[in-house]
Amino acid sequence: YRVFDTQHFGDAMPSYFHKHIGGYHAAKLTRYQDLIDRQISQGNPEVINMLNTKYIIQNDTTVMLNPGALGNAWFVDTLAYVNGAVEEMNALDHLHTATQAVADQRFASVLGKASAVEPGDTIYETTYAPNALTYCATTRNGGVAVFSEVYFPWGWKAEIDGKEAEIGRVNYVLRALNIPAGHHTITFRFDPQMVRTADTVATVAIVVIYLSLLVAINLAFYRKLRRKNQAEANN
Repeated sequence: YRVFDTQHFGDAMPSYFHKHIGGYHAAKLTRYQDLIDRQISQGNPEVINMLNTKYIIQNDTTVMLNPGALGNAWFVDTLAYVNGAVEEMNALDHLHTATQAVADQRFASVLGKASAVEPGDTIYETTYAPNALTYCATTRNGGVAVFSEVYFPWGWKAEIDGKEAEIGRVNYVLRALNIPAGHHTITFRFDPQMVRTADTVATVAIVVIYLSLLVAINLAFYRKLRRKNQAEANN
């Protein structure tokens, strides 16, 4: 879950203690800053709920439980498509995030249509790490699941039962998947190709450096030995 510290919203301090929906970072995503400016700062409870904000800290001594927090993931009955970021943000003004979602039209081929949520449909997080998350989902008809994690198109990969799945974006900042009917294990993993390439290049570079150093040491040793032998021969 996350925490909304209203008194220290833009400070870095709360993030030391909690998963804070605010805080400070020099490289904050523009989309998330948009959400802060247009929705969170205006106190939109639906947006606060979709960020799984379980506690609201009003001052240093008052903590309120937010019963509307939507959890780590949930299925939605309705998915509406709009044209562009402005319409998507505007839709959040009146969106009931527990049952509805909105997405840019360009994700229509990825997410498809939402299905009615049936009794017994569940989805919940089973393991968490900053670079790897696992969920368990059960759904009678399949449908669109929203994950309370920020959508980031570079490096994050999703799998459903070990098969790669394409990640969509809904509600301006969140991840979503179209999940088939049945019982499934879903994983998100941060595994950017550029990092793996950089690791490979760095490893090769280190090996080359050590080999070059070894060759240089051997050459210096043999030159020293040759000079010694020549000196002994001259004597």
